[in-house]
Amino acid sequence: MAMPWHVGRAVARRISDLVYLLDRPQRKAEMARNIKDTFPHLTGRQVRDIVRGAYCFLAESTVDARHFHELVIKGRCTDVLEVEGGDELRNPARKVGIIFVTGHFGCWEVLGLAGASLGYPLTSVARTMRNPLIDRHMRRLREAAGEIVVPKRGAMLQALRVLKAGGNLAFLVDQDARRDGIFVDFLGKPASTTSSPARLAYATGAPIAFVYARRLGQQNRFRIVVADVIWPRRDAGEAQEVLRMTQRMSHDLEEVVRKWPTGWMWMHRRWKTYPGKYRRRRQAGTPGESLP
Repeated sequence: MAMPWHVGRAVARRISDLVYLLDRPQRKAEMARNIKDTFPHLTGRQVRDIVRGAYCFLAESTVDARHFHELVIKGRCTDVLEVEGGDELRNPARKVGIIFVTGHFGCWEVLGLAGASLGYPLTSVARTMRNPLIDRHMRRLREAAGEIVVPKRGAMLQALRVLKAGGNLAFLVDQDARRDGIFVDFLGKPASTTSSPARLAYATGAPIAFVYARRLGQQNRFRIVVADVIWPRRDAGEAQEVLRMTQRMSHDLEEVVRKWPTGWMWMHRRWKTYPGKYRRRRQAGTPGESLP
């Protein structure tokens, strides 16, 4: 890439300022409400600073992912990485793969790109993006780094095969799961959340590792943190265990969002689905099932 890394990041900041100014007022207002609900002690100005900071961090992270991808291709990405935690995962007696989960927090693209270089080649289960050009571009970046990407819809059988063969899976667990999710608490409100990682863990005995990546200041270096390892209790009931593990994943993400609020994608309509939403629609004459 012709543009140096620090220059690209500076340009991204300027672009993010423009996007912030031009973006829909309704989106920014919803972000501000969610931030105020999460941090009620903050002033209006502090809330606006987090909203603006979230735009900036997203733009900078896009530049970071592109440059990091180049280092992966050159075989030099481990030169700019620090890894914290994860000793529990290096168990030669483990017969199945690992389910890595994270959210749209920090440098989440770095996690997938770095997986193979760190000895954990990943199969990512991802929702297809609405923009087909961006979707194809991101798929090419990930697959060039050794990551396998499978569409989220209908991926359960393939995911089971990957785990049982000793492969590793990766999920983003902070998107609204609509009627397919289960409700757990996230940042103080019920959020429809994918239960797929927990169901796969229960079915195979695979551990779930909550991970995240953060850039170290303005350096071109990153720290990957394995913050929690969740083992399924196979002697417990499935529904109970799926709920417990899904709630714990959400709690792990909540902890880092509360520490670094500008590092999360508040643009997502995380609480779009609320308890009883689809039940009310059905009662009004619209087909649909209520969430479990």
